Amino acid sequence: MVDELPDLRGFSVRHLLRLEAGIVSELRRRDLVRTNNKPLGDIAEQVVFVARGGVLEPNSTKSHDVTGEMRDAYEMLDAHLVEFGEDGSSPRTWKTESAV
Repeated sequence: MVDELPDLRGFSVRHLLRLEAGIVSELRRRDLVRTNNKPLGDIAEQVVFVARGGVLEPNSTKSHDVTGEMRDAYEMLDAHLVEFGEDGSSPRTWKTESAV
């Protein structure tokens, strides 16, 4: 196990991208993430799935990522602010009870 991380400032862009791909591949091998996308969303799905139980939906499922044991739906969202309409409506149609 490595105690210190290397200084990434000296790495070429090509090397950084290869390193990222290798890290994501290792996270997939460990069943922590399901896709080659940025891992944060997949990790959030896994945390909610483990905490709430239920079903981790297939990647192509529209409107939610995890269906809880009580049939409640959870959607993982990007970390940014979402502005809601004056009536409190969502900017898109969700069939989910909770957003993470």
